Amino acid sequence: MVIIPTINQLLLLLFEAKHLHLLTTGRENDQPIRIPFALFDIITGEMAAIYALSGLHSNIKPYYAEVYLFDSALFGMSYIPMMYLIANQKPKRLGSAHPSMAPHQAFMGSDKKWFFVAVGNDRHWSKLCDVLNLSQLKEDPRFRTNNDRVRNRDELSNILQQIFYNKSRNEWINLLEKSGVPVAPVYDIEEVFKDPYANLLVFEMEHEILGKIKQLKEPGIINNNEPISQIPPPLLGEDTDEIKKAFSKKA
Repeated sequence: MVIIPTINQLLLLLFEAKHLHLLTTGRENDQPIRIPFALFDIITGEMAAIYALSGLHSNIKPYYAEVYLFDSALFGMSYIPMMYLIANQKPKRLGSAHPSMAPHQAFMGSDKKWFFVAVGNDRHWSKLCDVLNLSQLKEDPRFRTNNDRVRNRDELSNILQQIFYNKSRNEWINLLEKSGVPVAPVYDIEEVFKDPYANLLVFEMEHEILGKIKQLKEPGIINNNEPISQIPPPLLGEDTDEIKKAFSKKA
């Protein structure tokens, strides 16, 4: 049975789809945090592209597909809806922390720059304790296993953060990398494009009004070649007439 929402319901669904992520962002007892880009719009567009491509190879004719923003948003939240449906576990708002691993979150160094520590197992935990000279925590009943650490996440996070204030972000990254503890810097946008790899994803093209502009390459490689768009961003209304003509021919 197909349920067709009313206009008002559609508008509400659109709003909810845009903000479903607010269920899980931010910290407990604080305001939610909006993802600053259109994540669910992108997921919806990608699903539409997948269905369109599958239609090319389908034996079902005519092949007609619809993709909805709300459905895609719920689907795009991955394991979070499944945890509720299967185990009745409601998502908690944990900031940068992981719901089932600890410590697995961002910490701040003495230079007020953030870095992400991802302890995924007890071996990583043991190595982290050694680097921080906190060997006593290995056998502390509050933190001995991952389940213990998840249960006492806030207490553990406070202990670690006080230690991490003693050195800069890069100092900690160097120490932790050498010890085999998964760690990565949390970059601001300027630092992202100073990264040698990220810089390889940038190319220049000519724009009719702006002259030379920088653009990002499309992700992925096709037949060992990078797919690079040679068409600059359109001016306002630039392609309106062409699109209208294309649709009028199909009609």
